[in-house]
Amino acid sequence: MLFTKQSINEWYKKTSSNFENKSFYKIIIDHPRPLLIEKIRNRVQQMIDMGAVLEVKNFFKLKIPKDKSITKAIGIAEIEEFIRKTINKDELVEKISIKTRQYAKRQVTWARGHMKNWKKINPNKIKTFLKKI
Repeated sequence: MLFTKQSINEWYKKTSSNFENKSFYKIIIDHPRPLLIEKIRNRVQQMIDMGAVLEVKNFFKLKIPKDKSITKAIGIAEIEEFIRKTINKDELVEKISIKTRQYAKRQVTWARGHMKNWKKINPNKIKTFLKKI
């Protein structure tokens, strides 16, 4: 808005691409739910192991007002509970994993309504798909 003096919606409606739709393959990597749950849990565990708690401690030192959207990022409140010792590490991983799964579910729901004509590809079949194109 700062440069165009119009909202993103207005700008998007007036902007057209130089490419034809047939120039692109629109794909969604469609992870089976059990695999997605496992990947999320592993990634949360990895983030904790790599210093997410220290990162949140340093974030709190910035004294950002609680009403700012960045303070609502997944993991901030859960790690704060862990720092205050109201939950243990296993509970921390589980709480962040649950919130991340809920977020992923909202993304899948959004994609179902907005990407109907996109090709869904199982992650195990990406190489096969890419060889065909």
